Amino acid sequence: FPSHDKGRMIRLVSVAAAAVVIILTGIFFINQTPTPEEYARLYIKDNLSTLPTTMSDQNDVLSQGVNCYNEGAFEKALALFKQLTSNTQALEYQGLCHLQLKQYPQALSVFGRIAQNMELLENKGKFYEAITLLQMGQKEKAKTIFIEITESNEDIFGKQEAEELLKNW
Repeated sequence: FPSHDKGRMIRLVSVAAAAVVIILTGIFFINQTPTPEEYARLYIKDNLSTLPTTMSDQNDVLSQGVNCYNEGAFEKALALFKQLTSNTQALEYQGLCHLQLKQYPQALSVFGRIAQNMELLENKGKFYEAITLLQMGQKEKAKTIFIEITESNEDIFGKQEAEELLKNW
């Protein structure tokens, strides 16, 4: 080969090698399972950053609180939800506000109260407790709750997520 063709060939091989390294690095990071702490952060971001809006009167306190929450005004939403003392949905939303505000002890307290309520058709208390514990860095306590959730005979909220998370613990 003439010398300028060798230079081209070396450049081509270098570019190809760099591309292979970039692709392999991408595959490694894509296939890497998140740590439990990362999972908690992603779960909050993907599933708890907005609340479902209700079809009720848009002027009621719960709807106002949901709107504030969805706009990121968690303090204002929390104040509105606290006005609804006997509403279990508002209690759950209070806990989520505390979680978003990184007020973890308050969030744990609220989710603990929810977990104790045996009358709820869908009780998210235990799962949200475990997510909060992960946010607090209390990995082993969270793991204990996730195990409890997976071993439940009932179709408990977060069971599938807990099973997935424990596989990669």
